[in-house]
Amino acid sequence: MKLHYVILAHKDPVLLSRLVTVLNGKDVDFHIHIDKKSKISPFKKEFENKSIRVNWISPRYKTKW
Repeated sequence: MKLHYVILAHKDPVLLSRLVTVLNGKDVDFHIHIDKKSKISPFKKEFENKSIRVNWISPRYKTKW
């Protein structure tokens, strides 16, 4: 069975990476939205050397937290 996780984030790229690493599996995809008010580059950098299927949701929207 294929699993898809949708995650909304706005801070702490390291914690997001840890969460995704724990949830990752053979048939798992991640769809991640980073709040438009946050820089996306630190989040993408966390996943550069990992073999995790991540789809960065675009367009990005400002979110009220």
